Amino acid sequence: MKLKTNFKGQYFLATLAGIISILLWASNIAFSKSVMDKEGILLASCYIYIFSAILIWLLLPFYRNKPGFIGSTRNLPMSFHLKTGIFFIVNNVFLLIAIGLARKNEELIIVTLLNYTWPIMIYIIGIPLLRLKIPLKMLLPGIILSFSGITLALLQGYNSEDIGRIMRAGNDNILAYFLAFCASVSWATYSNLTAKYRSSDDLAGIPIVFFASGLIFLIMLGIKGGLHSFRFDALFRNPELAYMIAGPTSMGYLGWYFAIKRGNKNLVTSLSFFIPLLSLLIIHFRFNIPITFLFWLAVLLLTAGSYLCYRSFRKK
Repeated sequence: MKLKTNFKGQYFLATLAGIISILLWASNIAFSKSVMDKEGILLASCYIYIFSAILIWLLLPFYRNKPGFIGSTRNLPMSFHLKTGIFFIVNNVFLLIAIGLARKNEELIIVTLLNYTWPIMIYIIGIPLLRLKIPLKMLLPGIILSFSGITLALLQGYNSEDIGRIMRAGNDNILAYFLAFCASVSWATYSNLTAKYRSSDDLAGIPIVFFASGLIFLIMLGIKGGLHSFRFDALFRNPELAYMIAGPTSMGYLGWYFAIKRGNKNLVTSLSFFIPLLSLLIIHFRFNIPITFLFWLAVLLLTAGSYLCYRSFRKK
């Protein structure tokens, strides 16, 4: 009876950790943008990933509740990092650059929505990669709804003449949108590859991925001659940076893994489809950005479409 009670308590705590992770991840774009506005794109990104790598590396032995973490990190095969981790790194780098490049409020919202196409991209990429046979009766409507939402968001405020001008000149922050979508595709690819190339302790690879991501930004910072601005006391003078490191980038991932392995996986996965909606709400309150009805409609279409795809994949 005692074992059963302990199991129920752990199950509840793990599920709660997953829900908290969803809330933390929903705040990621708003607070990372705020940190970048103060520190600069490269320096802020460097801080976020290097300090997060250190924090997760320190916390993982307690999270796993067993010794030998350094050994398990070292024992992860290089092929695992090359086959999966490289896409995680690309996602990290491209997403933060896209957020930093967003100049106007509308651009930040569009970058947010493009990034959150990753649920639908997981299913689109997963079918050929994992050789799944999925019925189209729920998958196809889900894909149509999701991309209708993204199209609605992208085309707001533009007439046909404006769209033609943008496509010809490429001067409407196309790069930020492209990087945000590439980040989505990279995360979807990573998610599918972790299912294909399973590791007994893939969580141990996260500090390596984060440190590699931070190192890329550090090299870019060095090329621009800004290494002198890197200071280890930065998180003590910038509360939002400290939150980004401890919250979305560290506890978010640890809580999610805990929920998926020991909690109500179906519940937290279903709730995760509300991240785009929650993210827009946090952006709205953090920057006092008015969000039009059509943007809300766009995110609802994206959320509904992603959930339909999830339902079609659930048994697989």
